[in-house]
Amino acid sequence: MSEARETTKQLHREWSEKQVERKIREETQMYGGVAYKFNSEGRASVPDRLIMMPGIPIFFVEVKRWGAVPTQKQFMEGFRILSAAHHLYYVDNLPDYQVILNNVIRNHFPRPSEVSPPGLAYLRFWETCRDKGLVV
Repeated sequence: MSEARETTKQLHREWSEKQVERKIREETQMYGGVAYKFNSEGRASVPDRLIMMPGIPIFFVEVKRWGAVPTQKQFMEGFRILSAAHHLYYVDNLPDYQVILNNVIRNHFPRPSEVSPPGLAYLRFWETCRDKGLVV
C-alpha cells in the first residue's frame, strides 16, 4: 500500500459512518453513478447503499465506522445477498471504497489482497460467516 494512501486512511479513522457514507455518495457521483440509500420496509440489517454505475452490475455497500464489523444480522443479510450472486462490500474508509470503485469500473471485482483490512471484507465474507457459525 502506498504511503500517501496509508496517510489518507489515518485521517479517515476519525470519520463517522455518516461522513464515510457521504463521501462514498460523492465519489460514486464523480464517476457518473448513483449511490442510493437502501432501506427495506420490514427488513432490518440491509446494506446502507445500493450502487448503480452505467454498464456495471448493481452492488451493495455496508458502511461502518473505522474498524467496526457488521452485526450478526448484517452478516446474515449479507449471506442472503451473496447467495443470490450479488456483490457486497463492507467499507469503513474512503480509500478502500476508491479501490473498489476503480476496480469495478474496470469490470473487475477486487480481491481481498487489493484492499487493506479492516476496510473491506469481500470474498473473506464467507469465511467470516463460517467462523460465526452462520454457514455450515
